[in-house]
Amino acid sequence: PSDVDLQKNVVGWMEVIAGTHAAAVALFQEKEENDLHRVARSFTRLCNAMVDECASSIVETILMERAKLAGYLMRCPFVLSSYDGHFGSSGGEEEEESGIIISPDFIESIQLVGIVV
Repeated sequence: PSDVDLQKNVVGWMEVIAGTHAAAVALFQEKEENDLHRVARSFTRLCNAMVDECASSIVETILMERAKLAGYLMRCPFVLSSYDGHFGSSGGEEEEESGIIISPDFIESIQLVGIVV
C-alpha cells in the first residue's frame, strides 16, 4: 500500500482500539458486579488482543518486509566492525543535517517509522 493508505490503516486500527477501550470503561461504571462487568472484561481482553495484533503487524509486515529492516540490522555488526574512524559522507550514503550518516536502504525504514508513529 502507499504511504497514505498505510497511515490511514494505522489510524483506523488506533480508532477501533480506542473505541473498544472506551466501551469497556463505560461498562465498568456500575458499582456492583453484574453482566455488564463481564462484557466490559471481554471488551478489555479484545482491546488487548487488538493492540498485540496491531503491534505485531507493524513490526512484522511493515518494518521487516516493506522497509527491509531485518536485512539492515543483520548488516549493522559488519558496518560497525569495519568502521575506519572517519565520519563523513562516503559513496551512496546521505548525511542528514545532524551530521549522522544514513545509508540509502535505511532511509525508507526511517520514513516508514515516521508514518506509523
